[in-house]
Amino acid sequence: MEERHEIINFSDKIPVKIFINKLGNVPKHWHNSLEILFILSGTVHILVDDKYYSLNNEDLLLINSQSLHELYSDECELITLQINLSKSEFFNDYKNLFFSCCSIDDTDKNNYDYIRYLLAKLIKVNESGENSFLTIAITCLLLNELVTNFQAKKPDKFTEDKKNFNQLSNILDYINNHYREGITLNDIAKNEHFSVSYLSRFFKKYMGVNFTSYYNKIRLEHAVNEMLSSDEPISAIAINNGFPDSRAFVSLFKESYGMLPSEYRSKNTANHYFASGKNEINYLAVTTSSSLTNLAKYLNMFPEHNVNLLQRKLDKQIDIGTIDINKCKKILAHKFRKLCCVGSTRDLLFSEVQDMLKQLQREMPFEYIKFHGLLSDDMMIYDELSDGTPILSFTYIDKVLDFLLSVGLKPLIQLSFMPKALASDKEKNSFFMQYNTSPPKDINKWVYLVTSLTNHLIDRYSLKEVLKWPFCVWNEPDTPPEMFGFKDTTSFYNFYKATYFAVKQIDKRIIFGSPSLLLLPEDPFNWYYSFFEYCYKNKCLPDFLNIHYYDDNFEILTKNPINNIILNRLNTDEDSFSKYLDSLFNRLELYHLKDIPVYMTEWNLTVNHRNLINDTCFKACYITKNLLENYDRLNSFGYWSLTDFINELQPSEMLFHGGLGLFTINGIPKAHYHAFKLLYKLENELIDSGKGWFITKSSEGDTIQILLYNYTHYSNLFATGEIFDMTSIKRYTSFSNLCNSIFSVRLSNITYESCIIKETFINRNNGSSFDSWVQMGGQPLTSNEELEILKSHSQPGMYIHKENIKSGYLDLQITLEPLEIRLIEIKFKVKQTT
Repeated sequence: MEERHEIINFSDKIPVKIFINKLGNVPKHWHNSLEILFILSGTVHILVDDKYYSLNNEDLLLINSQSLHELYSDECELITLQINLSKSEFFNDYKNLFFSCCSIDDTDKNNYDYIRYLLAKLIKVNESGENSFLTIAITCLLLNELVTNFQAKKPDKFTEDKKNFNQLSNILDYINNHYREGITLNDIAKNEHFSVSYLSRFFKKYMGVNFTSYYNKIRLEHAVNEMLSSDEPISAIAINNGFPDSRAFVSLFKESYGMLPSEYRSKNTANHYFASGKNEINYLAVTTSSSLTNLAKYLNMFPEHNVNLLQRKLDKQIDIGTIDINKCKKILAHKFRKLCCVGSTRDLLFSEVQDMLKQLQREMPFEYIKFHGLLSDDMMIYDELSDGTPILSFTYIDKVLDFLLSVGLKPLIQLSFMPKALASDKEKNSFFMQYNTSPPKDINKWVYLVTSLTNHLIDRYSLKEVLKWPFCVWNEPDTPPEMFGFKDTTSFYNFYKATYFAVKQIDKRIIFGSPSLLLLPEDPFNWYYSFFEYCYKNKCLPDFLNIHYYDDNFEILTKNPINNIILNRLNTDEDSFSKYLDSLFNRLELYHLKDIPVYMTEWNLTVNHRNLINDTCFKACYITKNLLENYDRLNSFGYWSLTDFINELQPSEMLFHGGLGLFTINGIPKAHYHAFKLLYKLENELIDSGKGWFITKSSEGDTIQILLYNYTHYSNLFATGEIFDMTSIKRYTSFSNLCNSIFSVRLSNITYESCIIKETFINRNNGSSFDSWVQMGGQPLTSNEELEILKSHSQPGMYIHKENIKSGYLDLQITLEPLEIRLIEIKFKVKQTT
C-alpha cells in the first residue's frame, strides 16, 4: 500500500510534482516522467528494468522516463520528484536524454549532495503553495546538474520501436480507469484492437507478470486503501474495487497478506498514540512530523549557489490614508477582557498558578474565569458508602473559589467531569490526569450532586453573588465518544436536561448555558440541530451559547467521527477564524438561538501543547490579528490558557516546549502575554480599522492609539504537521514570506500644536521571552538568577518622541518587522489658539 502526500502539483502549467510517499508495495509501472527518489527513512527495494537496487536513508535514485519499475518495502518514507519533460516545449531538448544517477553506485556519496540541496530548495520555495517561477528556475538548475554530471549512453532497449511503449501506456491507463468494472483481457484486447493471445504475450513481456496478477494487485491495492480509510463493509469494498463478490476478495487478500481483511483492518487502524492499547482518541496526542529532517539539512550546504538569491522580497507598503481623528465609527465594549482561562480546578490550588493569575489581574484584570474538572476526582468531591449512599465534600472547591473572588474573578461553573464513583464506565478517561468522561451510572445521584453543590454555593457566597455566575455542563459533547461525547446522543440530551432543571429549580434566574461546543462547520450527524431542537421542545434552551475555537483542521472529525483519530493539521486559510464566526452567526437562527449571547470560553491556534510556534512572536501576531478583525463580535474570547503549567499532558523538561500558555511553566510571560497588554490599552471609541491596523481614541479626544501588526501565515507544508527544517531553536522557518511592513497614515483635524508619541513594540528582539532565550544560547536555565535575567531581557521595546502638528495634520510612517506588533500612543499637548 502507498500513502502519498502532495507537496507540489502544477498540473499542465509546470510539469513538476513532488510527493512525500509512505510505501508498502507499488506494482510494476512506467510513465513519461523522469523520477527522482530520495529516501527519508526505512529501506525500499526497487527493480528498474532488469536492475535491482536496495536504498536506505538519504540514498538517491533517478528513474528515467519509460523505465519499468516496481517498489517493495515493509515501511519506507521517501520524496518523489517527477518532471514530465514532454509536457513543456521549454524542456523539449531534455526529453530524450538518459541519465545514470544512483548514490549507491558511487563511492563518493557527496557527488549527489547538490541534487539533494535542490530537492530541499524546491520544497522550501513551495511550502506555502504554488511558486511557479522559482520552481522553473530550480528545475533548470537540477536538469543542468544532471546533463553536466550524470548524462549516460542510452541502453539498447531504449532504441526499440517507441510504439510498444505507447501501446503499453494505453493499456495501463485503461486498467487504471476501469479497474472497478471487473474488466478482462478480452475487454482490453477489444479496446486496443489486439488478439487476446497477442495481448497476453505482449503484457507479460513488458510488465514481467501476466495480466491477471497485475490486475489483482491493482484491485487489491485500492481495496486496502479504502478499507483503512473508511467504515464501509468488506463486502461493499470488494464490489467497489472490481471484485465479483466478497469471497473472491477475501480469498485473494488472505493469499497476499496471510490474514483475513477484518483482522488486517483491526490491526492497522489502531493508532500507536492510544493509551493502554485501547481503541480511543487521545485528544492531546497531536504531533508534528519530522520526516523531512534528513533532507532539510542540505538546505544551507551550497551558499555559493544559494537559491534564495533568486527571490528578493520587498517591504509591504500599507497606506492607511487620511484619518479624521474626530470620527467615531463605534463605541467599543472590549469583550476580550471578559473571560480568562486556566487548565483545571486543581491547578488553582498551586501557588505558582495563583501568582501568575494575580499578575494577570494586576496588569489587565478580567471579570470571569473558565476551568475544567470542578467535579473530577482530584477535587475529592464525591464518593459512596458501601451501600451506595453518596458522600460529598466541597472543601477544595471552597478554597479555589475563595481565591478567585479575592483576585476579582467570578467563576464559570462547568459541571464536569464525572466522579469515578458515579461513572457508568470507569475506564472512559481523557487527559493525562484521566478525567472520566462517561455518563453517570445513576442520573438521580448526579442530580443530587448538582443540587447539593448549587445550594452550597448559594449558602456560602450568597444568592446575589451566585446569580452573577454562569453555569453549564460538560465539555465538547459534540466530539466522538472516544473523546468527550456519549455513545448514545439522546442520553446526552437527557443528561443535559436533567442538569439544567436541577439548577433552574433552585432559582430560575441562575444563568445556565449550553455545553462547551466545538460547533464544527460540518455538523457530524446533524448533532447541533438535533440538540437545540430537543432543547426547544423540552423548554431547556440555554441562556448563552458556550463555544470553543481552535485553528486545527477538524475535518477528519466530521468525516470519520467514530474512527481512531490524531489531530495534527492546521487550517491553511489565515482568515479561518473570521469565516468560522460568519458561519456561526448564519446558523444561530436555525438553532432557535438568533439573539442568544455567544461566549467563546476556549480559543487558541491549536490543541497541541507541543507546537513549537506557540512560543514565538507569531502567536502574539496571530492573537492580535484575530481579535482586532473580530473585535466585540462575541461576548467573550477566552484565550486557552493562562499557563503551560497545565495537567492535560505530562510536564515537559523544556522551558519553551510549544505550550499553550501566556506564561511558561515557571511564570515567564511570553510574547502573546505582552500582546494582550497592548490590546488592553485601546480606548473606547473606534476611529477606524483595516487589515493590519486599528485606531481608537479616548472620549476626551486628547489621546489616540494606533495598534499595528505585520502578520504572516505559516506555510501550507507546516499546516500538514511537517516541520521540515524547524528545530527547537529555529522556529520561524515555516514562515516563508517574511518581510517588513511600512505603514503610512495622515491624522487630520487636529486642534493641538504638538504631541508626545510613545511606541511600544513586540518583535524578535523585544518582548519575546523565547527569542531572548535563544539569544542567551538556547540552553536549559538552571537557576533563579538565569530566569530573572531572561525575564528582564524579555520586555517590550519602547521609543518616545515629540512631534509638532502642522496645519492640523500629523503624518506618520512606521516600519514593522515580520510578525511585529506595535502600539502607538499619541498624547496631544497644548490646544491651538484661534
